[in-house]
Formats: sequence, C-alpha cells, structure tokens
Amino acid sequence: MLDQALVGDVLQRSRQGGADFAELYVERSSRRSLRVLSGEVKEATSGLEYGAGLRLFYGTEVVYAYTNDLSPAGLLEVADTLESAKKPIVNHQELSAITESRRPASENPSAFR
Repeated sequence: MLDQALVGDVLQRSRQGGADFAELYVERSSRRSLRVLSGEVKEATSGLEYGAGLRLFYGTEVVYAYTNDLSPAGLLEVADTLESAKKPIVNHQELSAITESRRPASENPSAFR
C-alpha cells in the first residue's frame, strides 16, 4: 500500500526525533451492507476506510496519531507533530524553581537574596 522508501523515511524521521521505537500501521478496508426486511431491500451502504497510525515509544511513554493523508508530506507531518508533542518531563525540583521564580517579589523570599 505504501512505498517501502516512504515507510523507511517516516520511521527514520521518528527515530531521529528521539523515539526509542517507532511503529507505523496502515489500513485500508471496504465494507458493504445490505439490510433486507420481508424480502425488500431497506438499506444499502458501503464505505471505504483508510489511513495510517504512527506510534512512538519514549521509554515507557507512548504518543500516537492517526491520519488519512497517506502522502509523503502528510505522513512526515504526523511524525513531526508527534515529536513536537513529546515534551521533556520536568522533575519536581525544576518545577519548584520555575514556580518560585514566577511569583511576585513580595511573595518570593529568594528574590531578595
């Protein structure tokens, strides 16, 4: 369904962004349904579903996105979007320092040191 080179490019872009593991899932399925009641057709439906899901693993954390744009630009954009969505986790000490520095000086005793 997708060119092997494109799959390789998407997975490589994902790994270059820092993911430990990248997984690309592509699907295409069609369905048809006919509903008959007492020998009479009441409803006929059909549909086509297609798209790709990209899942990136960062240690034990996972980010995932899905698109139905299977063009090279569309798939690479998903990889870039996931990379930008994955922000480093701030540890508790860093968070305390950030919070402390954003307090008004009157409430921040360390601002007077």
